[in-house]
Amino acid sequence: MKIRYILGLFICLSIFASCKKDFLQRDPGVDLALDSVFADPVLAGRFADRTYNFRIDDYGRLQAAGQPSQISTGEFTDESVGGSLRPGLTEMYKADWLSPNAIDVSATTSTSRGLTPYVKLYSGIRNANVALVNLDKVPWAKEPKLSANLVKAQQLWLRAYFYYEFAKRWGGAVLLDKPLGVNDNPDLPRSTFAETMAFIEKDLDEAEKLFSNTTLTDPASGSIIYNPNVGWNPSFVINPTGSVTGDVSNNNGRADIASTRALRSRVLLLAASPRDNSSNDLSKWAKAAAAAKSLIDMGKYALQPRYQDILEVATSPEHIMIQIRGPRLGFGSNFFGNYVISKGYGGAGNGLNPTQNHVDLYEMSNGKRITDGGTGITYNPASPYANRDPRLNHNVLVNGRAWKGRTIETFREPTAATPYGRDAGTEITIFTVTGYYSRKMWPEALTGNVTTTALLHYIYFRYGEILLNYAEAINEASTAGFTQAIPFLDQLRVRAGMPTVSATMAIRGTTINQSTMRDFIHNERAVELAFEDHRWWDILRWKKGPQIVAQPMIGMDVLKTGATFKYTPFTLADSYMKIFKDYMHYYPIPQSEIDKSRGVMKQNPGWAK
Repeated sequence: MKIRYILGLFICLSIFASCKKDFLQRDPGVDLALDSVFADPVLAGRFADRTYNFRIDDYGRLQAAGQPSQISTGEFTDESVGGSLRPGLTEMYKADWLSPNAIDVSATTSTSRGLTPYVKLYSGIRNANVALVNLDKVPWAKEPKLSANLVKAQQLWLRAYFYYEFAKRWGGAVLLDKPLGVNDNPDLPRSTFAETMAFIEKDLDEAEKLFSNTTLTDPASGSIIYNPNVGWNPSFVINPTGSVTGDVSNNNGRADIASTRALRSRVLLLAASPRDNSSNDLSKWAKAAAAAKSLIDMGKYALQPRYQDILEVATSPEHIMIQIRGPRLGFGSNFFGNYVISKGYGGAGNGLNPTQNHVDLYEMSNGKRITDGGTGITYNPASPYANRDPRLNHNVLVNGRAWKGRTIETFREPTAATPYGRDAGTEITIFTVTGYYSRKMWPEALTGNVTTTALLHYIYFRYGEILLNYAEAINEASTAGFTQAIPFLDQLRVRAGMPTVSATMAIRGTTINQSTMRDFIHNERAVELAFEDHRWWDILRWKKGPQIVAQPMIGMDVLKTGATFKYTPFTLADSYMKIFKDYMHYYPIPQSEIDKSRGVMKQNPGWAK
């Protein structure tokens, strides 16, 4: 397979000169720079650490060439729309995924945010493979603060992670366990999805054994650097000079036993889901459930006491693996100021607009759906946000919501001298088109053009997701599995301030069985994990794109007359409607890769040129 991009693969801080190489190309003989790197354990460790740079690492990470604003995968779904319809997003909405501008799909569109996912994932795989085939050459005894086993375990984990990220998009991948040599054929076929899953599982199994059987201690101080039961000491970091000092931001993102089990949970849930398990092999669901349970049974993690703090605290009992963010500029030309924050609060652009489709998923505070009638608390169209699941208040900013010293104003008032509230208007490039803003992606601590510390950390895995993974898998594994799912879902419900599963079903008058529990879990994932880069991937693996994505996108019109507000849902303009056909549950292989493979690379079904 010939993938021809300029990649400074061997840059490691200021030590390595950049090399213009394809990230899966053949290595032309001995690389003297690499020989030098792997003759020094500190440099070798730093080269291996560079593999982490190819991970997905932010929510608003997607960006078309030449565009200043970042886009999230939630905007591909019923969760939100990109209000200002930037290039790259429109291609995704109109099913033009083979366009060079299709974000998250194309292999050729360069962006100021770096490599596209297709390029980035294979680049990471190659970097891991280069490290893995050279680790035995390293004189590790010269640096007792490093462990060959731990370096290898991390590279195996990272390779598994990259292949998982590829598989959830494109299905089967080109499987490589070493860099291509000068005599190797670069035109390689894709393996099947099952073969790709097996490759990933093998890497994870080997990584977990290494993580489980290795302890690393600083011989000078006696302090533990890595312990299987605890993980990494967050004070350990290799500086550019090679010295070891403290830095809390370094090891939070390192793989360990828990993150290995968390990744295995996702991998096996994907393999068990309808897209890739058309025969509904129940053993795959059971295997996915066991993977999630193995992490739960570690007894190491618990839910963050307050749901609204999950993305805004650097340490939490819920975090399994996160990317800690350094200080961020509040209202600059970035994801916040140019895509999330209302113009009324000083934002410069408009992008991430939650939909009414998403808001309607939040239950009433007693567990009833907004479509349920009967006695007690029921949905009131005249006051649509009253008595709702508290997570709505934490995830979405609605008209009248207290926020940063005033209330959100997404209303229109035609008879007033100023016909719109401070957060509404006809200019779609700066105001919401749905009547909503994203609270979860807009930390309240952001103030003006001020740099603020520790905001919107990127969560790779959190305990709440693992509870949901287990509940879904065990429910699908057998018709009686729903009984085992209930206690784990109840943990999330209680934390959110919602009634338990049994109380919720009882007030709805709904019998609890596998089918009703499936719908319940799917909805709970949409609410609990809102805007955290899960919804799109859930829809793909469930094969529910036509049912969820290819539906009218709805907003909320808020009409103010005096002191009264009238709330009326409305269908957004055609430009916000999203096309989704059944074959689109797999991304298309970029056409440039098909063309360069001389017919060896096969396109996913439905994506004919």
